[in-house]
Amino acid sequence: MWPRANGVYVYLPGGENGAADAPSDFYNSVRQRLEEAGVEPPGWTYKYNAGANPISFPIPFDRATHSIVREILKEAYDLA
Repeated sequence: MWPRANGVYVYLPGGENGAADAPSDFYNSVRQRLEEAGVEPPGWTYKYNAGANPISFPIPFDRATHSIVREILKEAYDLA
C-alpha cells in the first residue's frame, strides 16, 4: 500500500490467466465489486514485473473498511 493524501494506493496480484487485451477473471471480479463499493475502477498492467499482472487502484479512507474492499484484499493475499 502506498500512502496518499486521502487514502492509499494498492497493487494486487492479478491472478492466473489474462492477456494484453483481456484481463484476468480476478481483475474482472475486482472491477465489478469496486464499482459496487463506490471505488474508482482498477488498472491492469499485463506482464509487468515478471508477469505479475498487477491490479492497481486507490482506496479512499472512507472506503477502507468497506466489506467489499476487505474481501478483495483478503482474496489477493490468498492468491500470493
